[in-house]
Amino acid sequence: MPIRNFPLLGAMSFLALSCGSEDEDAKSTILPLDPSTRHYGGTYSDWAAEWWRWVYETPPAADCAEPSGDVSGALCSLGQADSDSEVFFLTGTFGGSVRRKDCIVPEGKALFFPLVTSSADNAGEPEDSQQTDDQLRTRIDGEFAVMPPNELFLSIDARQIKHLDRYAVQRARYEYTLPESPNIYDCSGAPGITGTFHGFTSGYFVMLPPLSPGEHEIEFGGVVGEGDDTFVTRSIYRPLTIE
Repeated sequence: MPIRNFPLLGAMSFLALSCGSEDEDAKSTILPLDPSTRHYGGTYSDWAAEWWRWVYETPPAADCAEPSGDVSGALCSLGQADSDSEVFFLTGTFGGSVRRKDCIVPEGKALFFPLVTSSADNAGEPEDSQQTDDQLRTRIDGEFAVMPPNELFLSIDARQIKHLDRYAVQRARYEYTLPESPNIYDCSGAPGITGTFHGFTSGYFVMLPPLSPGEHEIEFGGVVGEGDDTFVTRSIYRPLTIE
């Protein structure tokens, strides 16, 4: 079956805080960048579109290994190791709990990632099942409606981050061109899908300015769905290394 609306958990990173007064903590904390303005040339919606393009356009490594399915974190730079972008993408899981200990992020890169997200497009759909843009938007609205913000959680260097609802991105349009086989669709059991597709994404995304060199510990997760269709994911970067 084609990849469809798979929720993904992203990550978020804060600078480790030393003991001290609240004022000292406030000064030493790295906060997510304001979601209401542009950063590094794009809005949060723009970067959400770029994040999905990275997911779909990056050719998998040997044995179909790719960042979202990699449990070690060693593949976190796949598709972006040689990029001159000022932004580095992180990803989460397709479900369950994963601890990644081998992810290395280049120093000086901002981080962008989803806490949880979903996508909707027509890649791999038979012609008689193709949906209009309005139908795709309706579909992604339904996915977003079952991403309860109160179920999101994020802990950075043993500090819990609150008010994650402000990082919502809704109906962001994206476009990608699938590489030749093997691509992410081949590896998910839907071979022979190529071409350029567009669609829409919703979810909760975060951008951080570059972190200080060294090791950080990040734990995050969330819930998508209701009842028997509930999808729970938890991702731990321990450590996330900046060098």
